[in-house]
Amino acid sequence: MKNLAVCLLALLPLLGFAQATEPIPKHMVLARELVETVRPENNLYNATPTATGIHWASDGHPENKVDTMCSEFVGGVLKKANNTTYDMLKAYTRKTRFLHTNNFVEAVNKDILQKVQDIREVKVGDIMVFTCQQKCATAGGIPAQGHVAFVDAVPEKIGGHRPVVPGTSQWKVTLIDSTDSLHDSEDTRNYRFLSRPKATGVGRGSFTVYVDGDGKFAGYSSGWHHTYFDSSQRPLMFVRPIPQ
Repeated sequence: MKNLAVCLLALLPLLGFAQATEPIPKHMVLARELVETVRPENNLYNATPTATGIHWASDGHPENKVDTMCSEFVGGVLKKANNTTYDMLKAYTRKTRFLHTNNFVEAVNKDILQKVQDIREVKVGDIMVFTCQQKCATAGGIPAQGHVAFVDAVPEKIGGHRPVVPGTSQWKVTLIDSTDSLHDSEDTRNYRFLSRPKATGVGRGSFTVYVDGDGKFAGYSSGWHHTYFDSSQRPLMFVRPIPQ
């Protein structure tokens, strides 16, 4: 009987019965909506005081529009989703716009965000955060504290991607964020067909995250040239918003 039960479970997908999966968090439904609907001319990574945030058609704007940088993008999507994490961040920072990566790093220490220690435990809707020991350079020339992005797919173990870092495993992490540079060759912000000089705004792309033998995040690589940054230079972590 035991063997029969195992066989039946294995046959369920073939018979059209999908195994139960976790529902997509509301903030990820909204983040994906922006990736699919924001037109290139309405898509802008903006880290200056002129940034106006996210404009939602459902709030009465003519159409969806992104005019902001990474941390305010993540905060704005959480706000639209009515996620409790936004309210707690707002109370802690006493701000309605989160303009600094450190807002999310400090939120871990305040138990507003839960740290995810194991790459195998990272879920859709989690947030990847890294900080720069010194300011990060951006394509627009405005230095950044780091980067914040939503995880859009369960990390996938890969191998052989350059650069190879001895003693580590490689994991593809697909992200949705607001940035001014492409994360990889398949990044949705690749507007070359429009003769635009660079990527900008909301989109989907992937990082390669490196994990050492102890399961710790050793570093990451991204971009056209797969530039690698060690965790001693840019500490990396994954955090989880409060489930809705």
